[in-house]
Amino acid sequence: MNGAGHRKEVITGFAILAVLAIIILSANHFTQGLGNENEVYEDKIIGSGEGYKGIITIQLILEDDNLTGLKAVEFHDTSQVFNEVLNSIENDLLDGKSLEEIDVITGATATYQGIIEALEEAFEKLDQ
Repeated sequence: MNGAGHRKEVITGFAILAVLAIIILSANHFTQGLGNENEVYEDKIIGSGEGYKGIITIQLILEDDNLTGLKAVEFHDTSQVFNEVLNSIENDLLDGKSLEEIDVITGATATYQGIIEALEEAFEKLDQ
Protein backbone atom coordinates (compact mmCIF):
# COMPACT_ATOMS: atom_id res chain seq x y z
CA MET A 1 0.00 0.00 0.00
CA ASN A 2 1.31 3.42 -0.84
CA GLY A 3 1.67 6.32 1.61
CA ALA A 4 -1.44 8.17 0.40
CA GLY A 5 -3.65 5.09 0.82
CA HIS A 6 -2.34 4.47 4.32
CA ARG A 7 -2.89 8.11 5.29
CA LYS A 8 -6.47 7.90 4.02
CA GLU A 9 -7.12 4.78 6.15
CA VAL A 10 -5.68 6.47 9.24
CA ILE A 11 -7.77 9.61 8.70
CA THR A 12 -10.89 7.51 8.12
CA GLY A 13 -10.17 5.57 11.32
CA PHE A 14 -9.81 8.75 13.35
CA ALA A 15 -13.02 10.16 11.84
CA ILE A 16 -14.93 7.02 12.81
CA LEU A 17 -13.54 7.18 16.36
CA ALA A 18 -14.49 10.86 16.62
CA VAL A 19 -18.06 10.16 15.49
CA LEU A 20 -18.39 7.26 17.95
CA ALA A 21 -17.08 9.44 20.79
CA ILE A 22 -19.60 12.17 19.96
CA ILE A 23 -22.44 9.63 19.88
CA ILE A 24 -21.45 8.13 23.24
CA LEU A 25 -21.00 11.52 24.91
CA SER A 26 -24.29 12.78 23.47
CA ALA A 27 -26.16 9.72 24.73
CA ASN A 28 -24.65 10.18 28.20
CA HIS A 29 -25.54 13.89 28.20
CA PHE A 30 -29.08 13.17 26.98
CA THR A 31 -29.69 10.63 29.74
CA GLN A 32 -28.34 13.01 32.37
CA GLY A 33 -30.61 15.78 31.12
CA LEU A 34 -33.83 13.79 31.41
CA GLY A 35 -34.54 15.29 34.80
CA ASN A 36 -34.04 18.98 35.32
CA GLU A 37 -34.89 21.64 37.84
CA ASN A 38 -37.85 22.85 35.77
CA GLU A 39 -39.54 19.49 36.26
CA VAL A 40 -39.32 19.61 40.05
CA TYR A 41 -42.74 20.44 41.35
CA GLU A 42 -43.22 22.36 44.57
CA ASP A 43 -44.90 19.44 46.29
CA LYS A 44 -41.87 17.21 45.62
CA ILE A 45 -38.96 16.99 48.01
CA ILE A 46 -35.38 17.10 46.66
CA GLY A 47 -31.94 16.64 48.17
CA SER A 48 -28.39 16.88 46.86
CA GLY A 49 -25.15 15.04 47.49
CA GLU A 50 -21.65 14.82 46.05
CA GLY A 51 -21.22 11.94 43.57
CA TYR A 52 -18.20 10.59 41.74
CA LYS A 53 -18.21 13.36 39.11
CA GLY A 54 -20.19 16.12 40.81
CA ILE A 55 -23.52 17.04 42.32
CA ILE A 56 -26.33 14.52 42.43
CA THR A 57 -29.86 15.81 43.02
CA ILE A 58 -32.66 13.34 43.72
CA GLN A 59 -36.38 14.03 44.01
CA LEU A 60 -38.69 11.96 46.19
CA ILE A 61 -41.90 11.01 44.42
CA LEU A 62 -44.69 10.91 46.97
CA GLU A 63 -48.29 9.87 46.70
CA ASP A 64 -50.54 10.39 49.74
CA ASP A 65 -47.40 10.92 51.86
CA ASN A 66 -46.00 7.54 50.77
CA LEU A 67 -42.77 7.15 48.80
CA THR A 68 -43.62 5.78 45.36
CA GLY A 69 -40.33 6.43 43.58
CA LEU A 70 -37.18 8.46 43.06
CA LYS A 71 -36.30 10.78 40.20
CA ALA A 72 -32.83 11.88 39.17
CA VAL A 73 -32.92 15.65 38.74
CA GLU A 74 -29.18 16.15 38.20
CA PHE A 75 -26.16 13.90 38.01
CA HIS A 76 -22.81 13.83 36.26
CA ASP A 77 -21.69 10.27 36.95
CA THR A 78 -21.71 7.64 34.20
CA SER A 79 -25.34 7.04 33.22
CA GLN A 80 -25.24 3.25 33.28
CA VAL A 81 -23.62 3.08 36.72
CA PHE A 82 -25.79 5.86 38.12
CA ASN A 83 -29.04 4.30 36.88
CA GLU A 84 -28.07 0.87 38.25
CA VAL A 85 -27.33 2.31 41.69
CA LEU A 86 -30.43 4.52 41.76
CA ASN A 87 -32.72 1.66 40.67
CA SER A 88 -31.24 -0.65 43.31
CA ILE A 89 -31.65 1.94 46.08
CA GLU A 90 -35.18 2.78 44.91
CA ASN A 91 -36.18 -0.91 44.94
CA ASP A 92 -34.75 -1.37 48.43
CA LEU A 93 -36.57 1.71 49.76
CA LEU A 94 -39.86 0.62 48.19
CA ASP A 95 -39.34 -2.83 49.75
CA GLY A 96 -39.24 -1.14 53.16
CA LYS A 97 -35.50 -0.94 53.83
CA SER A 98 -34.09 2.11 55.57
CA LEU A 99 -31.14 4.03 54.11
CA GLU A 100 -28.86 2.35 56.65
CA GLU A 101 -29.92 -1.13 55.48
CA ILE A 102 -29.09 -0.59 51.81
CA ASP A 103 -25.89 -2.27 50.61
CA VAL A 104 -23.26 -0.49 48.55
CA ILE A 105 -22.94 -1.70 44.96
CA THR A 106 -19.36 -2.79 44.38
CA GLY A 107 -17.47 -0.44 42.07
CA ALA A 108 -19.91 2.43 42.52
CA THR A 109 -19.16 3.61 46.04
CA ALA A 110 -18.94 7.35 45.30
CA THR A 111 -22.15 7.31 43.25
CA TYR A 112 -23.89 5.34 46.01
CA GLN A 113 -22.67 7.78 48.68
CA GLY A 114 -23.82 10.79 46.64
CA ILE A 115 -27.31 9.33 46.17
CA ILE A 116 -27.58 8.37 49.85
CA GLU A 117 -26.42 11.88 50.86
CA ALA A 118 -29.07 13.39 48.57
CA LEU A 119 -31.75 11.09 50.00
CA GLU A 120 -30.77 11.89 53.59
CA GLU A 121 -31.20 15.60 52.83
CA ALA A 122 -34.53 14.98 51.09
CA PHE A 123 -35.85 12.83 53.95
CA GLU A 124 -34.77 15.53 56.46
CA LYS A 125 -36.83 18.07 54.51
CA LEU A 126 -39.74 15.65 54.44
CA ASP A 127 -39.62 15.28 58.24
CA GLN A 128 -39.76 19.06 58.80
